[in-house]
Amino acid sequence: MRSSESLANLAPALVAAQRDMGAAKKTANNPHLKQMYADLSDVRLATMPALLAQNIGCTQGVSGAEKTVTVTTRLLHISGEWMEDSLTLPYVSNKGINEAQAAGSAISYARRYGLASMCCIPTEDDDGSAVGGAAPPATVTDNQLSVLRDMMATTNTEEAAFCAFLKVAVLEDLHAANYGYAMAGLNAKAKKLAESES
Repeated sequence: MRSSESLANLAPALVAAQRDMGAAKKTANNPHLKQMYADLSDVRLATMPALLAQNIGCTQGVSGAEKTVTVTTRLLHISGEWMEDSLTLPYVSNKGINEAQAAGSAISYARRYGLASMCCIPTEDDDGSAVGGAAPPATVTDNQLSVLRDMMATTNTEEAAFCAFLKVAVLEDLHAANYGYAMAGLNAKAKKLAESES
């Protein structure tokens, strides 16, 4: 991992952002393995709202060499401080997939895992919560509930309707892993409201 000389602003901002991140929801389907997985948009939904709230942006540069691609994920704070790491993956074209498609698939994979790794988030059941006898999933914190309710008030969102959308009886039952998803929905609504008012 590489970083700017100082992380005096980025470090506390990243810690604050991680408090508001949950695990990435698995919404994409892999028909070959017959299982669900968290794709790049799922990882971004779990991370970017919390990062942006703390004035942290993200870039993912791509470079390549012989049959490999490298994605460098950089977290940038508004102060100019940054930290980055790179993930290099091989790609192989095979029947039905040309080299450009194979490289694109490797890039998407590296972007997904690079961002998840930099933010230190798991996917929904990576922590073993799907294993029998494991502790029930953690629910949102009081601070996260407060942030959600503030955003709901700002966007005129009724709590009962929002709970139905999130498939929970009450907001306090929301799994911490789904906090990023909930915030992304409220942020999208806030953006639409702002655009309609302008």
